[in-house]
Amino acid sequence: MPEKKKEIKKPEKSKKTHKPRLTEKPKFNAAIILILIYIGLSIIGNIQNLFTRLGIIGPIIFTGIPALIFYLFLTLVFVALFIGIIKRKEWGRDLGIFLYIILLVWGIVNTLFLLINPSLVERVIAITVGNQPGAEIAAALFVPMSIISVIIGSIINILIIWYLHKRKDFFTN
Repeated sequence: MPEKKKEIKKPEKSKKTHKPRLTEKPKFNAAIILILIYIGLSIIGNIQNLFTRLGIIGPIIFTGIPALIFYLFLTLVFVALFIGIIKRKEWGRDLGIFLYIILLVWGIVNTLFLLINPSLVERVIAITVGNQPGAEIAAALFVPMSIISVIIGSIINILIIWYLHKRKDFFTN
């Protein structure tokens, strides 16, 4: 019987298959880091406000427990925003845009009420400074400093809103 030749199988050359690269996430750039620092400073500022317990929304001044609850809530919102941006979550981006629009409007409205209602300024000074030395200076500087703060804060808020809106690619679902 004729012998069958055994076919020797040559080992196939291993072809390195390249998996398609997933698109890499953009790195944390300087703008995102500055936004995170700004959020961190806002958290610290709100924690400080927990101790002063004075809040102003338009013509309304609130103190004590309502102010404490308000600033505690605002602090928690900023913490959530910080976490959302660190984790690159789409909801963090949306929360940031929404929050900074609200803060922009809130700052402008508060300043307008301070400008048109001098008695509001007197009440704020009376609550925060009272009859301590320097109360007159605090009263004289309160409105100009509020205006400067709102202008600078508004510019920063607009830049953050614009940047978060522009950088959809940084955030994932």
